[in-house]
Amino acid sequence: MKNLYTTIVLLLCISIAQAQTFEFSLSYVGINGSTNNHQFAFIATPNSTVVNGVTADMGCGFYIPNGLTIGNFVLGNSGLPINEWSVQSLGSSNANGDPYFVSRLEAGGSSLALNGDGPFELVLFDVIANPNPTSGDITFVENSDPVFNEILFVQNYININLGSGTIDAYSQNNPTANSVEFSTLSNYDLNAFSDEIRIYPNPVTSNLIISSKFKGSYVINTMSGKLIFKGEFFSTQNTIDLTMLNSGVYFIQIVTENRKLTKKIVKN
Repeated sequence: MKNLYTTIVLLLCISIAQAQTFEFSLSYVGINGSTNNHQFAFIATPNSTVVNGVTADMGCGFYIPNGLTIGNFVLGNSGLPINEWSVQSLGSSNANGDPYFVSRLEAGGSSLALNGDGPFELVLFDVIANPNPTSGDITFVENSDPVFNEILFVQNYININLGSGTIDAYSQNNPTANSVEFSTLSNYDLNAFSDEIRIYPNPVTSNLIISSKFKGSYVINTMSGKLIFKGEFFSTQNTIDLTMLNSGVYFIQIVTENRKLTKKIVKN
């Protein structure tokens, strides 16, 4: 009977692990201070808590405006090494823009594991342009798109071992977070803006300070876009009490009379 019970529990665990999936989404991070390009986060959100999900290869397709490229990879909160990421063209432009495939090829004998509820920033990247685009959008390529059929075995996928062998656990692209319109983003001189407003400390433990020469408003969202806080601030120094906020990564968007800034903040 004990052996039967053990077998049932094991089969149940395997079934749960195999049922676990990841939804892809795209989030705007802000202006990359090193390149002055728009920076985005490629995000995977699990449908249940991940326990020691050992990562392997993964990738996704994006359309971007004609003539632009993708690159300048930066480490996300997943910790996946940036030297394992690359980008390749998926061929000629079409009505949706230029198609690119961003992928990670796991290197080495052991890989990093994902743990927790997510969302997980798999990698951050720039849409490289000079000047930054003010029209068009960046959007996921869907697996049903024929552009994926032009190059064998290319599709949106995330290979991960959830306890019963490595599987592709991709489910879909989040329909509410699968694209970003460039017309909604700010295009400002980063150095000039840093003289007008400061957000610190980052990481933050309790009080987040907004030091500004102007009055404006702010919103703080989770990485999946859920609103956490919103309010107004006035010129001089303003304090936002984040003591009760759970540890994690969030985005704060600052809007003044003639500026808009989105910045990632870390709550310890």
